[in-house]
Amino acid sequence: MKFLSSIWSSASGSIGGTTYYSGAGGIIARQRSTPTNPNSAAQQRARSDFGQAAAGWAGLSASQKTLWNDYAALTPIASKLGGTITVSGQVMFMRWASARELCSESSVGAPTTSLSGLGEAPVGVAIDADTGDATVSIGGSGAPAAGNCYVRLSAALSAGMNSVKQKLIFAGEVDVTAAETSVAVDVSSVAIASAERRVAVARICYDDGRLSQQWTGIVTITGI
Repeated sequence: MKFLSSIWSSASGSIGGTTYYSGAGGIIARQRSTPTNPNSAAQQRARSDFGQAAAGWAGLSASQKTLWNDYAALTPIASKLGGTITVSGQVMFMRWASARELCSESSVGAPTTSLSGLGEAPVGVAIDADTGDATVSIGGSGAPAAGNCYVRLSAALSAGMNSVKQKLIFAGEVDVTAAETSVAVDVSSVAIASAERRVAVARICYDDGRLSQQWTGIVTITGI
């Protein structure tokens, strides 16, 4: 649990089985637990993507890093507490580059010199079991630049469930061209069935350095 305190500005340590530490935008409290490392395929991929993103940052020139720092300073991102925070250029790059790796795209480069903002984001997802496609609607006047749209899905929700704790599965991605207002992402790698309810997450990673806000919602899958 993350929260804001009118008494404490930071906290670190454990009291009565609860561990406190300071994070971006607030204090985090969580129950003490013994870490596990099942080394799942999803974890291995996440570690690999993070490692590639770190190598990408190390390979940037000083001028490229300056562009990322400038972009980050102009572009606050959403915090888990519902507000916004400003991160470093390295963090901004790592977020973008990890998404690029997820979509099997190159993550070496700098953002557009005059870039600011996160770009248009997905505003809705509809999934059809017959076609195996997730149709992702893009807000505003459509995608401002080329990039990739990817979708993650949860396991099927049981009756009465409206959230999940486990990590979502990477279901697929598709290229996006400038001005597109809707794209179809092939999610047939996940065994979906009509009438299932699943948590879906959709996001657009633009070639120019922007990583959109993500759309998250519960989708009832259609089909015969």
